[in-house]
Amino acid sequence: MSLLFVACGIQAGLDAIATRAEFRTALQNLIAFAGVAALLLAGPLPQCYVTPNNFTSHGAFQYRYGRMDWSHSFYSDLTPSDFTLNTVIQAGEVSPFYSTLAKEPDGRPIVEYPMMIGDHFNPLYYYQHFSKRPVIVGYATGVALPRGLAAGNIYGDTYIDQVLSLAHDPSRLQFRNFVSMDDLSAMRTRGVEYIVLHKRFESQLYAVAMPLPDLARLYKEYCEKIGAPAYEDAHVVSWRL
Repeated sequence: MSLLFVACGIQAGLDAIATRAEFRTALQNLIAFAGVAALLLAGPLPQCYVTPNNFTSHGAFQYRYGRMDWSHSFYSDLTPSDFTLNTVIQAGEVSPFYSTLAKEPDGRPIVEYPMMIGDHFNPLYYYQHFSKRPVIVGYATGVALPRGLAAGNIYGDTYIDQVLSLAHDPSRLQFRNFVSMDDLSAMRTRGVEYIVLHKRFESQLYAVAMPLPDLARLYKEYCEKIGAPAYEDAHVVSWRL
């Protein structure tokens, strides 16, 4: 009832102004600018398009438009009731390496690998919140795993590698925010400062992620081509280009 009274009051005020022709254009402009200002100040745009954010379409930003709770990573409302694994990463589990990156003045991009397609299994947006770095997602071709792909279908734990490995000519894969993990020259051309491999995802997300054989190969090759890792802990290992 109170909202109805408010609506009637607003309508009465608008009707009173509308009877005066000299106010009509000004009123229309005021409403338009006020609507845009309200969206910018109180809507989802400020937190979704904060710089840098390479995951604006991620479910964490699109499922709900309230203020983000950065104490933990995204939990999908579409998670089946019989799914018992806890794949939500707490802030305290995130590698301190990311906070270190945020303190460095350079702010150059980093390459993250690997990434699963399902938003509920993709925490890269969450790491970016702590690193404050532009993110380029790495991929490898020729990846064949026993599950994660079916005829005409993909699943939440499907790696982008599995999909891109279906390309008949990998040289034709040209992306702005993807890069081949074997193309170090392309990474340097894009100004990449660090390559980050996720050896084991936090929480119970590791139980969803299928072991990628390329992790061991890339680790060995980077040590040979780049040198010793710049940082390593139980979850991530990083090289500086």
